[in-house]
Amino acid sequence: MLAQIPLFLLYPLSDFLAWFTAVVVRYRRPVVMANLEASFPEMTDKQRWKIARGFYRNFTDIMVESFKMLSMNPKLIPSRVKILNPELLQQYINDGKSIIAVSGHYCNWEWMGVGLKAITGMRALATYKPLSSELMERLMKEIRQLNGTELITMKQTFRTVSSSTVPVISLLVSDQAPHPDTAYWTEFLHQDTPVFLGAERIAKSTGHVVVFLAMRRVRRGHYTLEIQELTQTPQTEPEHAITEMHLRALERLILEHPSNWLWSHKRWKHKRPA
Repeated sequence: MLAQIPLFLLYPLSDFLAWFTAVVVRYRRPVVMANLEASFPEMTDKQRWKIARGFYRNFTDIMVESFKMLSMNPKLIPSRVKILNPELLQQYINDGKSIIAVSGHYCNWEWMGVGLKAITGMRALATYKPLSSELMERLMKEIRQLNGTELITMKQTFRTVSSSTVPVISLLVSDQAPHPDTAYWTEFLHQDTPVFLGAERIAKSTGHVVVFLAMRRVRRGHYTLEIQELTQTPQTEPEHAITEMHLRALERLILEHPSNWLWSHKRWKHKRPA
C-alpha cells in the first residue's frame, strides 16, 4: 500500500517519521550522538544535534524511497541517479575491464545498488549481508533485485566476480564493523577503526579496476554518482593502500554533508586487540 503512494506525498510522511524516530522513539539516539561526538569533538552539542536531525530525515527518506521501488517503474532509476562522469565508465567498458566499486552507507545506497545495472549497462553484482528477520530479508531481496542487480553474499563474492565471462561491476559497501581480530585497523573520523579488507583482496586477486562511488543528493529523490578512480593496477599497490584510498574518499564525502551518513550503526563498538 505504501508503495502505491506518489513520492511527493511520501516525503511529508518521511518528515513526520524522522521527527517521530528521533524525538519520540529516540531510535539509537545515544549511539548516533556518541558517534557524532567522537567524530566531531570540535563541534557544540547544538551543531551535532543539527547533523543528527538531518541524519534521521535522510534515514526515513531512504525508507520511503526503498519501499517505493516495489511499485516504481525500474526505468525511472537512471533518470533519478545520474553518473557525473560517464566517459570514465565508457572507457572501462570499451577496454573490456571489470570494476570493483566501493562505497559507504551514504545518501540512498539502496538506490545505488538497485540501479547499478540500469545506470551502468554492465552486469552488476552487489554484496550484501543477510538480515536477521526472515520477512525483511525476503522483502529487501525483492526490492534490491528489481533492476537486474545480482545479490551475492560476502562468501560468494570472489568466486562470482572472478568467474564472470563478461565485464562486471561489483559493489561492496564496506563501512561496516568487521571482527576486530581479522580487520585492518586505521584512523577514520578521529577514531581507531577496524575495516574490511575484502575489496582490496578481491581487486589484487582479479586485477580489476577499483573505483569509489560518491553519491550525492541533488534534491529529494534525485542523486548523482561520481566515479572516482582509485587504481587501475591494484596488484602493484602496497598492502592496505587501496583500503586507505577508499576510506579517505569516504571520509571526504562524509565531511561534505555529514547528515547523509548512517550514524546509527555501532561502527566503533570494538577495540583494537592488544
